[in-house]
Amino acid sequence: MNILDWNPQGHISPIYVNEPTSSNRSPYKISLLDFYKRFSTSDDRKKILDGLIAYRQKLHSLGFNKGFQWIDGSFLELIEKKEGRSPRDIDVVTFIEEYPTDIQKNMAYIQSEFPNVVKPLSKQLFMCDAFVLIIPELTPKELIDQTAYWYGVWSHTREMHWKGFVEIDLNPSEDIALSEFLKGDSQ
Repeated sequence: MNILDWNPQGHISPIYVNEPTSSNRSPYKISLLDFYKRFSTSDDRKKILDGLIAYRQKLHSLGFNKGFQWIDGSFLELIEKKEGRSPRDIDVVTFIEEYPTDIQKNMAYIQSEFPNVVKPLSKQLFMCDAFVLIIPELTPKELIDQTAYWYGVWSHTREMHWKGFVEIDLNPSEDIALSEFLKGDSQ
């Protein structure tokens, strides 16, 4: 079974069942292209993925290119069968690893645009329920606490079912590979 296939509960598995103590577990590292291919199974899902792509482009326009995103929510569930509806958005926590090199020069622009990349505007603009953690601004204890918090929230459903989620690199090369795929797909 592919680890990103739905399990009987309609989730992706949090672990490899045959290797339950392996460090190879959720969050599963996946390319943006492979993520798109796996989860673009309906027009509604493609619309949400378009929002995620636009959201990533906004982050890149602010100079945030180094980091990773944890992706979760009903988007990573077989919500169509579980609740008879499409996902409404995609949940994203972006871990930014470093500032843009010219951050002082662009600080006014970044500060004016930053509200667009976090709740609630990110949901309205990009269909992303988005949160941002800027790693260099956190103490080691705060980073550990935030990582434990998000892992704990996202590794279980509200109904207490254990589930997995994915990690996508923030590097713009991920977006370029997807763009090239989509250009070829539309021809």
